[in-house]
Amino acid sequence: MLHSRTKKVSELTGIKKAFVKIPPLQPCVNTVEDGESSNLYRYLGWVGAALVILGYYLNANKFAECWPVWIIGNILVALDCYRKSAYPAASMSIIITVMNVYGYLSWIK
Repeated sequence: MLHSRTKKVSELTGIKKAFVKIPPLQPCVNTVEDGESSNLYRYLGWVGAALVILGYYLNANKFAECWPVWIIGNILVALDCYRKSAYPAASMSIIITVMNVYGYLSWIK
C-alpha cells in the first residue's frame, strides 16, 4: 500500500511529460510608454480615479462640490482610457460625465 503512493503520476496515468514552449511575456501595446508625452499623462487615470472616489465621498456627505469633482475625475479617466485604446471604458466615462452634469444642474435648482 505504501509503495503505491510513491509511484509517479506518469506511471499511474500513463501520460508522459509534455513540454510546452511558452513565448516570453511582452508588454501590451497600449501600456508601453514612449516619449515625453507619457510623462504628462502617466498618472492621468490615477488622478481621475482619485477624484471620482473623492466625489463619491463628497456626495455621500451631501456636499454640492461633489459634482464638479466627479465631472473632472470622469473626464480625466475618459482621456486616459481613450489614450490606452480602452474605448468601452472611455465611452462609459463620457456617459457618466453627461450624467454628472445633469445631476449637478438638478442639484442646484
